[in-house]
Amino acid sequence: MDPIGLDRTLPGLMPTQIPGLERLYMDRVILMPTSQCFAYCRFCFRKNYSHKATDGDYGTPQQHFAKAIKYIANDPRIKEVLITGGDPLMFPEKVLEIIDKLRTIPHLIGIRIGSRIFTSDPDLIDEKWIQPFKERNQLSNDQMIQFSESCRSDSKIRKFENSSIPAPVSISPHINHTDEITVQAAKSLLLCTQNNIPLYNQTVLMKGINNNPEVLLDLFRKLRQLGVEPYRVYHADPLQGTEHFRTTLDEFMTIKRYLRAHGSGRIVPSFIVDTRVGKVELGADADILRRVNETVTIKTPYTLDQFRAVIPDWEIPEYCSLAEDGRLIVEYEDAYS
Repeated sequence: MDPIGLDRTLPGLMPTQIPGLERLYMDRVILMPTSQCFAYCRFCFRKNYSHKATDGDYGTPQQHFAKAIKYIANDPRIKEVLITGGDPLMFPEKVLEIIDKLRTIPHLIGIRIGSRIFTSDPDLIDEKWIQPFKERNQLSNDQMIQFSESCRSDSKIRKFENSSIPAPVSISPHINHTDEITVQAAKSLLLCTQNNIPLYNQTVLMKGINNNPEVLLDLFRKLRQLGVEPYRVYHADPLQGTEHFRTTLDEFMTIKRYLRAHGSGRIVPSFIVDTRVGKVELGADADILRRVNETVTIKTPYTLDQFRAVIPDWEIPEYCSLAEDGRLIVEYEDAYS
């Protein structure tokens, strides 16, 4: 293993004091019910988390879930929850229990699940597996009546209010190459998209695997045909043991420009750099200020005020500084060219 890079990325910078619940942004949190996974990818930024179950076959003790749900319910600024891990869909019944609790929280607008199930074990996904997820994305007759009643007004135009609609559920596959889309994988993806379960794909750019724009265009077109949204391409994180996978930021941006020129807006995802204060899109919401060898200084869209709104005594980390306009500036390690 090469010694370059971090042994792991940092957890959320807004401490929750609840195991399995991480927060980096004001409006969304990560809930990690397990650290077990279908596949342990070398490039994964959680690869050095413990993979030992501590509560039967499930990772996080049940009492922490109750605290996590209460934490989310008590903060109306939280609008979305990402259930990840590990891979939560190794335990779909437990995930459904969590979803049902989250859907009682009126200020949530979305519940997302991150999973490798579609390429690791797609035969698990059949009509029986799909049905409970499908049901949770359908409003009951009572919910439709409640929503219809809330829409009644003497005015012809009325502002939409979302509090009567439970948070819908979507799933994020992690597919990096068309070779992963076998016939079985394609069938599992179609079962979801044809049954009202939205899918949005995330891809990591890796040298020698998919750092060819035509390979990515082929992948994103196939995903689009299957009803899957090509959502994001990530620059591989600077983790130990991954230098041989990492492309330079220059190559990353060159591929992005090629895709913009040769693909429709519906198949070209956002190209994201995962800094230690949050995800950024270079040239869109963040800019490179300077470079010293492989150390790149990035001005992010995130502000000190955002962090202190959640943690009043939040201090700027040593790898950050503050721009005059209040935005955080962070250092990021690029790949060796």
